[in-house]
Amino acid sequence: MCLGFGATFLIFTIIAAIFVSSSILYFVMPQLANFNNYEPAINAISAGLGAINIFLIFLSIFLTFSLLMRQFQKDNLTFMLSKPITTSQLLLGTSLGILFVILSFWLILSSEVLLIIAVFSKEHLSLAVFSLLPVSILVFLYLSLAVFFFCLWPSNLSAIFPFLFIITSILRVEIQNLLLESKIIWLRKIIDISFFFVPPVGQVLGISLKNLGMTSIKTDTISILLQSVFIITFFYLLSLRRIHKIICRQ
Repeated sequence: MCLGFGATFLIFTIIAAIFVSSSILYFVMPQLANFNNYEPAINAISAGLGAINIFLIFLSIFLTFSLLMRQFQKDNLTFMLSKPITTSQLLLGTSLGILFVILSFWLILSSEVLLIIAVFSKEHLSLAVFSLLPVSILVFLYLSLAVFFFCLWPSNLSAIFPFLFIITSILRVEIQNLLLESKIIWLRKIIDISFFFVPPVGQVLGISLKNLGMTSIKTDTISILLQSVFIITFFYLLSLRRIHKIICRQ
């Protein structure tokens, strides 16, 4: 199982690294003209940022559901709980292991982006660092989402829900603009309140784009960080409660 997972992770990382480097090198090559009115290096960092986030979404959800499905199979569960370990420790330990793998993946791809920027555009290196750092927050958000929906409905089919939450967060501004045109006031208020429980993926990415000067949208970094911590804690507490009930039924 470990060898199979290791090979899968290695192949996925290589594919992601090739995709990220290809998308960056297209924009960062000195002879290319400016693209979208931004310097090639800015576009390169933006391309790397987007590519890393896309691969993080897929890896986080696929890896979490894959490992938790195996870990919480009835046979494995019976064996694990026969030892002096609680369900909370089991879920937390598994989650920390997955978190380490995903953070390693983010670090590998981010280092690749920084290396290319350092070679072609050293003056933008610090800008690249501050633009890539917020993405690490997304690792925690994606993992908490995937764990929560697995605990809510332990089936591979439920993996679609983290995707929907992430897309909703990214399109938050567009959805809110549509709601402003709605005449149903109570519906607008309910949806506005519900956005507080949607992981601020779009806002975190907004911090990175703000650092790059690619958006003029106001971003309150401290508020976004506090909301992220709340969402992660909230989902994990619900996950622990839900997984305990599922195990007690078995």
